[in-house]
Amino acid sequence: MPFGFAVWLTVTCVELCVLFMGGVEDDEPPSKRVKVTSIDSGGISNSLYLRQRGCTLSDSMARLLATEGDDEVVGSKGIIKKVELVRVIAEALYSLGYSKSGACLEEESGIPFHAPEIDFFMHRILEGQWDESVAVLHKFGVTDETIVKLASLAIFEQKFSELLDDGKIMDALKTLRTEITPLCVNYKRVRELSSFVLSPSQNLLDGTSSKGSKLKSRKILLDKLRKLLPPIVIVPEKRLVHLVEQALVLQKDACKFHNSSVGKMSLLADHQCGRDHIPTQTLQVLQEHKDEILVLQFSQNGKYLASSSGDHLVIIWEVMDAGQVLLKHRLYGHQKSVSCISWSPDDKQLLTCGGELVRRWDVALGECLYIYEKSGLGLVSCAWSPDGKSVFSGVTDKSIIMWDLEGKELECWRRPRTLRNADLGITSNTKELITVCKETVVLLFGWESKSERFIEEDQIITSFSLSEDGKFLLLSLWNEELHLWNIDGCPRLVSKYKGHKRSRFVLQSCFGGLDHAFISSGSEDSQVYIWHRLSGELILTLAGHTGAVNCVSWNPANPHMLASASDDRTIRIWGLNQLIALNVAEFVLFMGGVEDDEPPSKRVKVTSLDSGGIPNSLYLRQRGCSLTDSMARLLATEGDEEVVGSKGIIKKVELVRVIADALYSLGYSKSGACLEEESGIPFHAPEIDFFMQHILEGQWDESVAVLHKFGVTDETIVKLASLAIFEQKFSELLDDGKIMEALKTLRTEITPLCINYERVRELSSLIFSPSQNLVNGTSSKEPKLESRKKLLDKLRKLLPPTVIVPEKRLVHLVEQALVLQKDACKFHNSSVGKMSLLADHQCGRDHIPTQTLQVLQEHKDDVLVLQFSHNGKYLASSSGDHLVIIWEVMDDSQVLLKHRLYGHQKSVSCISWSPDDNQLLTCGAEEIVRRWDVALGECLHIYEKSGLGLVSCAWAPDGKNLFSGVTDKSIIMWDLEGKELECWRGQRTLRNADLGISSNTKELITVCKETVALLFGWESKSERFIEEDQIITSFSLSEDGKFLLLSLWNEELHLWNIDGCPRLVSKYKGHKRSRFVLQSCFGGLDRAFISSGSEDSQVYIWHRLSGELILTLAGHSGAVNCVSWNPANPHMLASASDDRTIRIWGLNQVNVSYNGRHSNGVHHCNGGS
Repeated sequence: MPFGFAVWLTVTCVELCVLFMGGVEDDEPPSKRVKVTSIDSGGISNSLYLRQRGCTLSDSMARLLATEGDDEVVGSKGIIKKVELVRVIAEALYSLGYSKSGACLEEESGIPFHAPEIDFFMHRILEGQWDESVAVLHKFGVTDETIVKLASLAIFEQKFSELLDDGKIMDALKTLRTEITPLCVNYKRVRELSSFVLSPSQNLLDGTSSKGSKLKSRKILLDKLRKLLPPIVIVPEKRLVHLVEQALVLQKDACKFHNSSVGKMSLLADHQCGRDHIPTQTLQVLQEHKDEILVLQFSQNGKYLASSSGDHLVIIWEVMDAGQVLLKHRLYGHQKSVSCISWSPDDKQLLTCGGELVRRWDVALGECLYIYEKSGLGLVSCAWSPDGKSVFSGVTDKSIIMWDLEGKELECWRRPRTLRNADLGITSNTKELITVCKETVVLLFGWESKSERFIEEDQIITSFSLSEDGKFLLLSLWNEELHLWNIDGCPRLVSKYKGHKRSRFVLQSCFGGLDHAFISSGSEDSQVYIWHRLSGELILTLAGHTGAVNCVSWNPANPHMLASASDDRTIRIWGLNQLIALNVAEFVLFMGGVEDDEPPSKRVKVTSLDSGGIPNSLYLRQRGCSLTDSMARLLATEGDEEVVGSKGIIKKVELVRVIADALYSLGYSKSGACLEEESGIPFHAPEIDFFMQHILEGQWDESVAVLHKFGVTDETIVKLASLAIFEQKFSELLDDGKIMEALKTLRTEITPLCINYERVRELSSLIFSPSQNLVNGTSSKEPKLESRKKLLDKLRKLLPPTVIVPEKRLVHLVEQALVLQKDACKFHNSSVGKMSLLADHQCGRDHIPTQTLQVLQEHKDDVLVLQFSHNGKYLASSSGDHLVIIWEVMDDSQVLLKHRLYGHQKSVSCISWSPDDNQLLTCGAEEIVRRWDVALGECLHIYEKSGLGLVSCAWAPDGKNLFSGVTDKSIIMWDLEGKELECWRGQRTLRNADLGISSNTKELITVCKETVALLFGWESKSERFIEEDQIITSFSLSEDGKFLLLSLWNEELHLWNIDGCPRLVSKYKGHKRSRFVLQSCFGGLDRAFISSGSEDSQVYIWHRLSGELILTLAGHSGAVNCVSWNPANPHMLASASDDRTIRIWGLNQVNVSYNGRHSNGVHHCNGGS
């Protein structure tokens, strides 16, 4: 048989047959680790750092990740595993090039950077020992078979490639047949590889067998495997840097005034800008217009500003490099007020539109290039296409026309807009035209795809603004609100902004600031309003105009420049306070450590006073230099702006300093000192060593002298620190009996500081009563040393973090990153202890109770209400059958019937657990309230009002009183024995019987009007109100009393933050409600979810923070009236339905078995009936 035919036949068989599913196991253990001699391993990625160990693979397997079972945690939140923190720190040290420090940390901590078998694995890869590599891979314990197969494919593919490259065709073919094909993964790739057998010149290694090329290819393979294998096996590259970046991003997003470059952020202190970073000062008043100014807009590059007025004039202003705004051109020609301006994508041309025609202008020359008009009709708006080759205009007949630059009409869309609103927007990413097609409806029309999307509002839309990236649309509404919609995908309302005044005019709002972090709008009260975009909080109002502010525009290229146009015929240019602006341009001192030509000398003990027990963050070092020398080279590295990470926001100097602090805090002093020496970056500046040593030695005057040389600009901080030092000096002098010297210190050093006069008087009294002295009247060294250490700790907290790194700073940053990951995880519903530093946290939907574990069928009519007790041990339910049932939640989560409570003559519409869960209140519809003993199931007392019915009930926070709503709209407070203590009349409506009690503010919550909720302080007699546009059908109060969830008539849930001034924070949509009152609830871990029943027989679950609908649970066959989430078990949810059943929802369980039928009902699988 000819050889070519044999190869063809073999390849064909390879493509048709799948053989030998497993990999190769080797009975012989791989040999000892040795230096790679055949191929030099130089240049291996630091994250795959190799180590030589004197053990066999069997040995390493025997001690596989011996530390992984160590659950010791660090930090205040208990979410950081020490083992993982040490591993990511070691990875960071290797990635930064500090291999000596990394190795020192591994040795000192006893925690390997990665498991020893990873070293074997990487050596085998670099040496080309493919079968041994795969054998080790299978022993990593990776449970995901797909990952193992993909990793094996990558290894065997490299083997196949190198065999072909070496001319070993039959060996390569054997690898393809017996090792690659049986993996049954990526058949397309298998066919590609088979083609290389016939055309080896196409091989992956480019037909070369040089050692350098093979080594390079093997290193690429290692990097590929590192990304493929789970992080528990190999720590991801630059993992610590990634976590710290996440923490900084979290700080930035939480900073409501953040408006400066992220490069100004520091690792040493949580970031917080002041309002001085917002343009709040009028820098210029432009007065060229002769009538009210209607519109203004900055160009995309921020170099120009265009404005138009009722005087028919358009002006182009030029923004100079110094920030001055100067007149460039007056554009004449319009016969009516110009109501629309649009800059071309390249900012070289400008469109202007009056109520008659559109003009296209040359920006450089100020000349009109073309006039667009429609015979017999007027043009009312204009916009550029994304490529700048065509323009759009709105017409008075409600149509929209697309023109080419020379005025040829390309397309015309009839009646897509209203006459009231002439705004026109164009998205470059989706090629959609945005217009108001009905008074309350926005149309997003794809002019190429002919697609249509709609946004519906309840109020008339007066104007809108489109974000620069085309992902957000800001709608100005008739009711003095701004609504922000995310239009990147299915349109979704994300925030509301209130506060500005609008009754007669159309006001234009805008996005602005760094990363468009702010929303701004004009107002008829002559002010400019600015909100934080993410939180919705109104943060500033700018006064200065004397007429209504019609339009605002934020410079896209300069977040510190804002322009506003007013009926007072002026334009105001707002900028930073000029004094502050100088400081913004400068960076804070002490951001880095000291760079020394000589490496830092060894650490030694303080000889005059033993420094044992000093906090690690104040660790002292002995240096062979004078204070004068140290001052001469003050923080030489502070000018080092080298950054690490993908976002360019982490300064290397700061990262090294916080890592060093972490090492000392964890007790790894040797590693910390090694890092300082290897990096040349001291943990803190050398003068801090002098300062702390002087404090411990009691050299007070020298301490204050050094303090003043730190360069701390805040005089108050310097005075407070000086006061603390002199107070210690005063105290010790008194303690030593040196009364006159203590008095001199008080007179000449403490009093002149002019700070804390009350403390000065206290100290002066100690002169006459020295027995009360702070050092307890003893002169022994030990108490003095302890007192001085406390002083050091006080000073550390007082001085800026740029002077002394805050204790456990790195741990704090990593905790912030984990909290960010948790909050971003829409299914997060498990203990934070389950989170890992090694991979970004992401739960699956299997963490949410979505499976029906039980169906309880004891009620004989619609189940109306159910509620878990506070401790989660009981569930109470009520029904139209007048029956109340108490169910008990067993330790194995089974729900069993405990008591049937008889006595009500009407449907029970309200249930309330006592604070200690020992008693239960139940209220019939317009009937009476009963108080029950939970343990015995006996009625303890009946509360009734002669001639009236009670419709709701709730416990006072102390459990000694109770409240009930009455049919005459009053609310009564009773003691436990039924004595009426107080009665508030007219506090609630007949339609809504809900009653809530806030324990922290001692407020009674009720619906006082159909659309208004009242928060009434029954002790303080205070009143707060929440007003809605829709009828409130029910509400639910969060367990901590900080949030109120309102169910509205229009099938929406509104979440209000009532901790302070009530503020709407989120909306939830999707469930169905047309006839019945549905009860919603908070639930899950940290109340991360919102859940509600629905008339479509489903349970709806939303992520509380994002507002996203994440799950619907099917199973009931009737409307779901009420839901309750177990407060003590985030994995248990209960729902009550018109189908007369209660469903207990839990996690998906593979092996759920029930032993027969229980007395509490019938068990079904999810979705059963």
